[in-house]
Amino acid sequence: MQVTAQLQDSIAMKLSTFCGIQTHRDRLVRSILLSQPAYINKLYTKYPSPKQFTRPPATPLPLKELLPLDKPKNEANLNRYAQLVGSISYVATATQPNIPKAYLKLAKFLVNLT
Repeated sequence: MQVTAQLQDSIAMKLSTFCGIQTHRDRLVRSILLSQPAYINKLYTKYPSPKQFTRPPATPLPLKELLPLDKPKNEANLNRYAQLVGSISYVATATQPNIPKAYLKLAKFLVNLT
């Protein structure tokens, strides 16, 4: 019984990454933070930003309202956009509870509501 408890403690203390999710434990404030930096970097290389930023944007959403384009939709671009939005959905639900609002704004453009 005592050996099992010691083994569980040693496993829990050494576990910092599991299934690509990194854990950061702060015992002083009694919190556990989850992040996926490797997955997010993979997304950024697979779907690079069309605009090069010299510094990260101050907010995850633009301050003005996003409007759909009047141009006809390209199926290849729409498929790629759907893949990106789906990948962001995974991050939003798994480890980043601060981005679902931005994700929902992007997801609105997946369907034609007319």
